[in-house]
Amino acid sequence: MPDEVGRHPIFDSWYGRSSEWGPDGKWSASFGGKVLGAVTSALDDYLALRDFASQRRQPAVLGCSPWLSDRAVVDRLLRFRQSCIVINKPDGIAADLRQVRRLHDEGPGFPPAVLPEFDGLAPSEDGQPALVGPSFKDPSSRPLSSVRVAGVTRQQGVTQPLVHAKMLLLGMTIESEGDMGKQVIFFRPQRLWLGSANLTNNSRRGLEFGIWTDDASLVDLGRGFLSDLLTYSEPLSSYQPRAVPERIPYEFDDAAFYEYFRELEEGRLRESREGAVDSARACS
Repeated sequence: MPDEVGRHPIFDSWYGRSSEWGPDGKWSASFGGKVLGAVTSALDDYLALRDFASQRRQPAVLGCSPWLSDRAVVDRLLRFRQSCIVINKPDGIAADLRQVRRLHDEGPGFPPAVLPEFDGLAPSEDGQPALVGPSFKDPSSRPLSSVRVAGVTRQQGVTQPLVHAKMLLLGMTIESEGDMGKQVIFFRPQRLWLGSANLTNNSRRGLEFGIWTDDASLVDLGRGFLSDLLTYSEPLSSYQPRAVPERIPYEFDDAAFYEYFRELEEGRLRESREGAVDSARACS
């Protein structure tokens, strides 16, 4: 059995240790072994916040990792009310997808409508932009699945470029009343994890690092990056060897809108004429 590097005596003082950092020591950093243990503990702490006593505030998580195979991490991700993790596009070579499929099949998904980066995007039609007409139904109303894939698959003789970032962004979706009493939902990001550890079993045996922060500027940068990664991503079922983002900017169907407004105007004129006739009859 390969050595667990993180358990070597030289690194005993680092194993399972989290250190405070940042303003007032309110952030944490982990180095050495058991970094994913610090991640799962932080997820437990976040899910236990009293903020989620209200049904209008639901815990949400976005993230990315080249691979996802750690059961303890997936156990926590399944407890969030909204979730989406982007992984590198599997190439089918010795890939352990049991936890990936578990999160995909049992996870709640994530509402893209709460991310402004999805405005103006729709699934392509045979690789071409969708034509949006008057009857268009915004696809952002349908949740993304809790696991998405991105990037390209391995090709013979070519080194595979990876979606290699490791990040978790914790936040909440909040329901409130907008204009005219209409219910609206938005995403408020709060805490960001950055680290070297993949969300895999093997990461628990290595030397890794990870930091948690709620610095507003860094959290917002993480939100923007992960939102763009989501727009770039594809369904888990995608077998395209190259990157083919599922949603791309749509185009307006000018002819359909012209016909719609023409019929609408004709209807108004018809109602006006009928109203005038009825008024004339009533006066006679």
